[in-house]
Order: sequence, then structure tokens, then C-alpha cells
Amino acid sequence: MEIVRPGGSPREMSEKSQRSSAGWRLLLQVGGLFFLMFFLSGLISMLLTFLGLPRLDHWVTDAGMYQLLFIPVLYRLDGDIFSKEHWHFPGRAWIGIGTVILLQLSIERIVPEAGGYTNYELIFALIFAPVIEVFVQGTLLRLLKQQAGFVGAVVIASILIALCHASFWIAFWQSVLISLVFLKTDESIPAAVATHFVMNLVATRVALERIPG
Repeated sequence: MEIVRPGGSPREMSEKSQRSSAGWRLLLQVGGLFFLMFFLSGLISMLLTFLGLPRLDHWVTDAGMYQLLFIPVLYRLDGDIFSKEHWHFPGRAWIGIGTVILLQLSIERIVPEAGGYTNYELIFALIFAPVIEVFVQGTLLRLLKQQAGFVGAVVIASILIALCHASFWIAFWQSVLISLVFLKTDESIPAAVATHFVMNLVATRVALERIPG
């Protein structure tokens, strides 16, 4: 007669322990990445000011060069995202790009930006943000999908990314769309980068056109 111990069989207890360990590991990974997204630019800005190098602040934080520090962190968390398997561009990616143009134009009509981008901010919006943020978002999605599934990964990743932006709900829906493009194109980095770039290009172009004279 088999004796059933409280809490289940040894195999069940081992599987439960593994799931718990994986859950805590995921929490630490996602939490650490969110901490960097939310606080890194501010910490670097304070450090440059403390070192008497405020002029570098424009290039490092406003232009987004600090985001290069994410690369080794992302490689440590999920080095596979940098592999050639993610460097393809399916034709269906154009559906996402077309959708993001319509979404961004609608956003600009409802909540118009005041304009006044600096050269540093343009560099950030059109170069660093579309590339580095897609790698960050892709890593979050790949980590979260293992535990939270497709929908859970999209929602959680979009919330975390939106919390790092001034306009939460606008950034949330933009992030949802970029997440869908990434996942629905078999995790294509170029497709997600192109979508993010076009989104920012439309936003900055419309905002700059509103500057008087």
C-alpha cells in the first residue's frame, strides 16, 4: 500500500519546488530589469552632476546613450534574443507598421504633443529608443511568456514599459501593439524595431510641425 505524504508524492513536491523557484527567479529578473528602466537614467544624471560633468548629461541621458548599458544585462538574462534566428522580417510585419501609423496619428489628434524636441531627444527617439527598447521589451516578453502565457506577457510587459513613460495609457497601448508585432512575427527584432521607429517618427514629425514659424 502506497503511503501518501502530506503535500503529495516526492515527485509532486519536487515539481512544486521547481515551479516556485522558477517563479521567484522570474520575479527577480523582471523586477531588476524594471528597476533599471525606471531609475538608471536618473541615477546616471545625478552621478554626472556629482562628478562635475553636467554637459555630458545631454548626450548620455537626453540622447539615450545610457541605454547601451542594457545590452550586457539583456545578454545575461536572455542571450538568445541576440541570435540570428530573430533577424528576419516577415511580410505580415507591414500590417503592424500600418496599424501603428494609424494609432499614432489618432493619438496625435486626441492628445497632441506640444513639440519642441531638442536634437538630443530626436537622437533618442529615432535611434536608441527603437532599438534598445525593443530588445528590452522582447526580453521581458520572452521571460514572462514562460510563466504568464501570451496575453499575460503582453499585458505585464506593456504595463512595466508604460510606467517608465510620462503618458501611461498612451505608452501602454503603443507597447501592446509593439508586443503583438514582436510575438506575431515569430519574435522578429527588425519588425518590432521598424514598428517602434515609425511610431516615433510620426510622433516627432507631427510635434515638430506644430512649432510656430
